[in-house]
Amino acid sequence: MEDWKGLALEMAVQQQCGPAGERSKAVPFVELTVAHASVLTILAISFERYYAICEPLKAGYVCTKTRALLICLAAWTVAAILTSLMHTFTILMVS
Repeated sequence: MEDWKGLALEMAVQQQCGPAGERSKAVPFVELTVAHASVLTILAISFERYYAICEPLKAGYVCTKTRALLICLAAWTVAAILTSLMHTFTILMVS
């Protein structure tokens, strides 16, 4: 059973450190950025829905397409910054 754990770890390391070199470092960055942006976007949608339920008369004036676009852009920017910080300070050890 111990061999399966080692095999899974070896496969994960090979995916991260493929023959593509520097390009292979971009794959985890993009994956994590998309994951973080997805969570932040769902959080923004939840806040918007909460506001629409609690303040239904004001929601039409506050929740506009421009504001939604800016919030989505901010979510992706924050996700990219957080991921780049995490990606910068993470060291992959391969033995």
